[in-house]
Amino acid sequence: MLFHLYPDLSVPIDYFAVMEFFSPLSFRLHPPFQQVLSEEEKEQLALHLARIRVLSADEEKLNENVVMAEKEYERRNVRREILKVGPVYSGFHFVSLLAQLASFRPRSSEMCIIFTNQRLATYEPPRWHLRTVIFSYPVVLSTTGFREAPARPREYYVLKQADPLLSEAYLSSRLDWLQEDDARYTDVAIGYMYQAIFFAVNPVSFSFCEEPSCALFNSHWQAEMLEAQGKKRLCSAHQEEWGRICQKEGARANG
Repeated sequence: MLFHLYPDLSVPIDYFAVMEFFSPLSFRLHPPFQQVLSEEEKEQLALHLARIRVLSADEEKLNENVVMAEKEYERRNVRREILKVGPVYSGFHFVSLLAQLASFRPRSSEMCIIFTNQRLATYEPPRWHLRTVIFSYPVVLSTTGFREAPARPREYYVLKQADPLLSEAYLSSRLDWLQEDDARYTDVAIGYMYQAIFFAVNPVSFSFCEEPSCALFNSHWQAEMLEAQGKKRLCSAHQEEWGRICQKEGARANG
């Protein structure tokens, strides 16, 4: 399987280190996803992005009544080298929009893995939840989701209710959460890439792992993410499965 990798340049991820970590799998590194689009595709994407904004955390409906300012924001944003981070979008709608564009349409024995700094969410009653990965075609990983989707330490939220300044000071004294420009971004990206690749290879049977130290663990807290995804390790069962994947992909590359 050939993996097409589209980077997000807003965070310090070393994509060459990512690809090297996953050898002998085959990768092709592209520019950021918005840069490979034609002008017609950018216009099409911008129009629909305004429609899939999440307006309320506890209502499933999206932005039905788009105004001109929202369209113009999206038009300008898709033409940037580094996208601005703003609205929350419905994750599966976001992926569906990309899959309809010629650059990312499903191809046999290929998978597009797109990194973006856009906020993506899925609705699970009674509210929307920010996500780190949207599993579909293409697979989309939200680097802002790495920082915002898994919850920060519990004490932070208690302090935030009493004194926001005190809560920020509390966070600055801890290392169990991912910060902007954090040197651990590459390691976390590799951990989530494990999930993307396992899904790409076996989309029907893919499931999260129950072992908290495995990169396929579904982390809900920042500390869990730094332990599971940040350590770039697999449990014994998934390590065996990974060996089979590498053997199969290596044989395909050499055959």
